[in-house]
Amino acid sequence: MLGTGRYVQLRLRKLPNFRKQNPELKVGFSLNSFQLVLLFAIISTLVSLTVLTGDISRGASKDVNLFSSAELASTSLLFAQRESLAYTTRFAQWVGGEVERRDVQIARALLAQRLNVVTSSNLTAGALFSQDYFKNLDEADKILAAAQPGILPRSEAKAIDIQSKAFIDSMLIETRKLVVVYQNNLDLVLAKAAVDRRHKAEQSLFVLLLFLALALIFFASLIFTLVKQYRANTKANLEQLRQITEANMQLTQSRMVVDQLEILDERKNIFITTVNHELRTPLTSIVGYIDILREKMEDTADDDLLKVIEVLERNSESLLNLVEDILSLTNLESGASGLLKSENDVTEIINDAMLSLSPLAEASHIAITLSVEEGIPTAIDANRNQFSEILTNLLSNAIKFSNDGGSVHVHVDKGITNKPTKMLRISVSDQGIGIPQSELENVFASFFRASNARKSEVTGTGLGLSIVSRIVEEHHGSITVESTLNVGTTFRVEVPMYLSEIDEYIDAHKIDVLVRAIVAIETSKVSELGSVCHEMIGVLGFYSLESMGSEISKFSTWLKANGTTVEDQILNRRDKLLEVLGSCLAQLRDTREI
Repeated sequence: MLGTGRYVQLRLRKLPNFRKQNPELKVGFSLNSFQLVLLFAIISTLVSLTVLTGDISRGASKDVNLFSSAELASTSLLFAQRESLAYTTRFAQWVGGEVERRDVQIARALLAQRLNVVTSSNLTAGALFSQDYFKNLDEADKILAAAQPGILPRSEAKAIDIQSKAFIDSMLIETRKLVVVYQNNLDLVLAKAAVDRRHKAEQSLFVLLLFLALALIFFASLIFTLVKQYRANTKANLEQLRQITEANMQLTQSRMVVDQLEILDERKNIFITTVNHELRTPLTSIVGYIDILREKMEDTADDDLLKVIEVLERNSESLLNLVEDILSLTNLESGASGLLKSENDVTEIINDAMLSLSPLAEASHIAITLSVEEGIPTAIDANRNQFSEILTNLLSNAIKFSNDGGSVHVHVDKGITNKPTKMLRISVSDQGIGIPQSELENVFASFFRASNARKSEVTGTGLGLSIVSRIVEEHHGSITVESTLNVGTTFRVEVPMYLSEIDEYIDAHKIDVLVRAIVAIETSKVSELGSVCHEMIGVLGFYSLESMGSEISKFSTWLKANGTTVEDQILNRRDKLLEVLGSCLAQLRDTREI
């Protein structure tokens, strides 16, 4: 009959998985490639807009500076023009005899000072005047230098008037020309600045419009995707709700089936127990009467009748063993075996089993030997009756399937296992017919018998090894088998050793000690690793973690050989050591949870 737990697992596996059936449905929200391109374009236009805005701001600052420079230059020009006109007027008044030469010279000095003033363009005001202007000034200076101080005499005024007429007209023309030229140049500069500003403003406007367009497209796409995703999620939620409802219905049906199976299983156990009881009573009576019949027939010479009695005896014993095995297996499956563990010496259990099977071994001239690894504790935490059944089944199989004159050897040593718990290993080896390699994986199945065993004359129910496997599992142990056809078979049983109060204390603190060792090694400086590792080796050894202490010892030995100069290699090896220690810690925790 199929186990209830197995049945539920099979039913649950058949439940639909909507996520696997609809791989295109995504949980959450993510941008598609088109939206990512749009987002990149929006960011690019935003950056470009920022750059252009900065350029416009910097252009405005330049325009302010330009206007300021133009204002300063025009002011300097106006002052120079005024001084030039004042000088020309004084000169004309001097020629007309209205002022003294000294007044003209003062006006000339003021003009010279104004012409030497530096403008905002790092040029003097005089640099803005033409060469003709300065030639006129030179001629006027010569006239002044040659004339007498004071009021110009009328005798000289007529000659100087003729010479200065051209000078005065030229000075007025050059002064007016300077203003016109400067104004034209300023207009060109301002016009160019205005064009640049308009061009940048047009670029900024274009980029801004592009940004708004891209943002509009992006948000429209985003809204479309969200609506689509919402509809898909709504559809998925409805589908999942339907499937959850269906799963609940299936689970309800499974629960009903499980309840029925549990009832049937209980009835099966009651039926098997009843049948076993009803069968065992008459079978025991039959075996007893067969023994009586054999005793009465020992003095007769009827060999045929004796053979019939032997067949009856053998078959009745086989039937009785089958009844006992079925009853034991039923008790193990139902949990009614009453497993009460206590401290037991495994060598005593082995010796008792060897003693009880000695008649069977002697009948086949088979020697049974026992060896125990020196110095190991042989106490285990076990139910004596059930563990005795393990040894009895293994030894009886080894004897039954061995050739006459062969040997069976039992060896007890320390288990080599990946479990942190201390294990004791019992190996039962024979020199019998062996088991085919292709059938080894089935040896612990109920009612299974190897093909070569079925062909032999050895009787059996195929339940012994199944019972052994269940009992070993109840003891949190493991059983393995190795066999070579026509050479022999070895069964190895590993069970936890018995822990005293001190051992229990040590075992209870293994996890904490290993955690502290990991933290100490992980947080130590490179220069401190040697001493920390030395300390941790002793601590882990005391707490029965010798294998981990050995791993640390290897690292410590490597440190001594290589020093602390190769820091990268040290850290790499330390990380690998921490991985090993972490794996052991995980195993310890798993064992503790069990």
